[in-house]
Amino acid sequence: MRAIYILPLLLCAALACDKPAPTKRALTYHGLMGFIDTPVPGGSVGPVFLVAGWAIGRQPVDSVRIYIDDEIVGTATIMIPRPDVDREYPHLAGTGPNHGFTTTVDAGSRSGYHTVRIEAIDRAGARAHVASQNVNILQ
Repeated sequence: MRAIYILPLLLCAALACDKPAPTKRALTYHGLMGFIDTPVPGGSVGPVFLVAGWAIGRQPVDSVRIYIDDEIVGTATIMIPRPDVDREYPHLAGTGPNHGFTTTVDAGSRSGYHTVRIEAIDRAGARAHVASQNVNILQ
């Protein structure tokens, strides 16, 4: 059981977490922003796939919800240090070092192009859509 939690962390370290943060992004109305590192936009994934990225805000971000076509398919806790995000957004770095997340989601019977979306939730309870992209789900 412990391997289920460790494997996504190792995959995140190998795939995305050491990459530089993307170009500056604007905070949402609720003071939140984020990015999906994996899967890549337009990429092909299997019916069960890894979603990894980051979220940051004026308040510490505790978790993200992952949606496929506006249906919630998972939740991930923000627990991976992302110094690259701190460097890119130093005015928000005081919210703590952990901004990264990774989790595995199940697309069910969906196939073809679908939208993966993340919604960040901060410690004060504010929620906002912070990133989305299309992926090709292969069955």
